[in-house]
Amino acid sequence: MVEWVASRLDVSHATARDLMFLARAADRWVEELLADGRIGLERAVLMTRLGLTGASESELVASLGFDLAGLERLVAARRRIAAAEETATFGDRYLMVQPNLDESVWKLWGLLPGLDGQLVEKALLE
Repeated sequence: MVEWVASRLDVSHATARDLMFLARAADRWVEELLADGRIGLERAVLMTRLGLTGASESELVASLGFDLAGLERLVAARRRIAAAEETATFGDRYLMVQPNLDESVWKLWGLLPGLDGQLVEKALLE
């Protein structure tokens, strides 16, 4: 879907990914602020991510006072995971590559954590 949005709107994949994220998250308050032009796309994405971490309404309102870099740090601080979760995620990852007999077709599948998946996707798209 991201590729379709990028091609139809003539925007980068990163912008299309952000638009898709906002469409799926459906935070009414952030959508209204974005539609009214009171916040931009990047702030809307960050505020939605902050809301998904369990931030209270007062924290979301206070986030309007942050610059984008400060808001990114706030979201990153709330998204930290415990060492046990990180170890489990690392242990569960795998990537399988299987060619057919004449190597004319290759099959890929696996389970990767977010950053690793983004790196693989970026490498395949470039």
